[in-house]
Amino acid sequence: MTSTQFSFIHSRKGLFLFVVGLVQVAFIQPAWSQEKSLPIFKDGEAQVVPAFKKNWIEHDLFVETEFDSDQDGKLDRMHVSVVRPQQTETEGLKVPV
Repeated sequence: MTSTQFSFIHSRKGLFLFVVGLVQVAFIQPAWSQEKSLPIFKDGEAQVVPAFKKNWIEHDLFVETEFDSDQDGKLDRMHVSVVRPQQTETEGLKVPV
């Protein structure tokens, strides 16, 4: 391998590592820099949590029940709408049902 070929490979690798580092700094925040979002209570009342004001996850589900209200021989299915803060996915936040 000539020095010209080595220089080309080395510079492509260097460029790749630079781009990867730039993407990490620009778009991916390190986990240690983020504080976990937690519910806030004051005088026994829940307060607005600024981190919960945006980025909600929504699910539309159909759940099979344990009863057959129309007596067609099949268990009924009901629609359930679930809306939860994104922190339940990203920070392991547990919220009541």
